[in-house]
Amino acid sequence: PYYWDESWPYVPAIMEMYKHGASLLRTAIEPELSRGHTLFFHAIGALWIDIFGSSCKSLHSFALFISLLFLVTVYEAGYRIFNKRVAVISLILVATNICFYVQSTFVLFEILVAFLSFLSIYFYVNRKYLYATLSLSALFLTKESGMIAGFVIGIDALISFFNTREKLNIRISRL
Repeated sequence: PYYWDESWPYVPAIMEMYKHGASLLRTAIEPELSRGHTLFFHAIGALWIDIFGSSCKSLHSFALFISLLFLVTVYEAGYRIFNKRVAVISLILVATNICFYVQSTFVLFEILVAFLSFLSIYFYVNRKYLYATLSLSALFLTKESGMIAGFVIGIDALISFFNTREKLNIRISRL
């Protein structure tokens, strides 16, 4: 019922997290199961199991739920920043992307990383720095490669800090 990395280590790690209770601490599950990754994905998977059960359908619906949230976010961002046409085209491009289409129901980190990266950048661009910080924190707690998005946003904030045309409080809050 699970394919490739789902069967080992991700689903067993989520099941182990469920048995011991959802936690972000590294000691919550065995290092062989977590493979050194941070545990946000495992913790929300364990919470999902707590609510909807531990069946194969339940865990695949967990992954599909994250994927659908990502698609809704892409549409809303395109609509709010541009217009309905851009939103629909963006939605179609993401939904028909082969990587997204294939992995949308897989119990893997990748879609959650894409979703949180997109949210972080969207909030940062719209000057909602608290939400951007929360999204980046969840991203950092999901997978280490998410720090690239934080690095890019940090570089932009650092460069913008020296832009003297903006008020100091805006530059500080962005940083």
